[in-house]
Amino acid sequence: MIGVLIKQRKLSDEVAAHLERLIRKGELAEADRLPSERELMRQFGVGRPSIREALLHLSKMGLVEVKS
Repeated sequence: MIGVLIKQRKLSDEVAAHLERLIRKGELAEADRLPSERELMRQFGVGRPSIREALLHLSKMGLVEVKS
């Protein structure tokens, strides 16, 4: 049997990748507001820490601006 290393992605990485695709495709425009954290949690079926980590990642990439 050949050993295969499969890297497991974090939930926040999956959320960030999905949102990044929507932004880059233009489905989310620059002036659009993202849904609330609560709504994103519901849509993606993940907890608040995963959403916050994903948004922080997108913020560091310059794709979103996070406001309190």
